[in-house]
Amino acid sequence: RTKAITLVSPNNPGGVEYPPELLAAFADLARRHGIALIVDETYRDFHTQDGPPHGLFADPDWDDTFIHLYSFSKAYRLTGHRVGA
Repeated sequence: RTKAITLVSPNNPGGVEYPPELLAAFADLARRHGIALIVDETYRDFHTQDGPPHGLFADPDWDDTFIHLYSFSKAYRLTGHRVGA
């Protein structure tokens, strides 16, 4: 009955970053089971590794199961501000 897997990377408050291989493995798992993979990258701009945080957008069918979340408020130090505020 699982509908989605949600991951936050880098996460808060620990700042743990999931390696691209782990994110790809979750994407494969989600695709095999027909569920969504939701990756919240609100803190993506604080990524400390070399290169992109993952290659999930390289898959031409990424939008079948992958849902990407991002917030510009952290990157521009606008924490607490929201669209329309």
